[in-house]
Amino acid sequence: GDLDGAEPLYREALKGRRETLGDKHPDTLTSIGNLGTLLQAKGDLDGAEALYREALEARRETLGDRHPNTLISINNLGTLLEAKGDLDGAEALLWRCLSLLVEVGGAAPSGAEAHLSRGGAAAAEARAAAD
Repeated sequence: GDLDGAEPLYREALKGRRETLGDKHPDTLTSIGNLGTLLQAKGDLDGAEALYREALEARRETLGDRHPNTLISINNLGTLLEAKGDLDGAEALLWRCLSLLVEVGGAAPSGAEAHLSRGGAAAAEARAAAD
């Protein structure tokens, strides 16, 4: 798709939601996550990380750790950190996500197990190489 063409539209939608609904409304947080996903797809990992962290913090505050949308935010940030090479950070978040899913009896967000397996294995290899 036309990621460059989509970005201004995503930003406009987010701006409108912030102005009309506030920074912590569920729809605003969805727009924040959507823009983060777009930036990640464009390769702007730092921009995506800031948005994912904002969405996660607000969702934890408003919905709690066990809400499905919070778990999606944890997974999004974990997979982004994996893409950035922060395997320890990714591993910690993805394990946290999966442990919360076990507690609530839910299904893992799309690809979480695969990301955890790759991130966990890579982090373990990196730790072994450093020792």
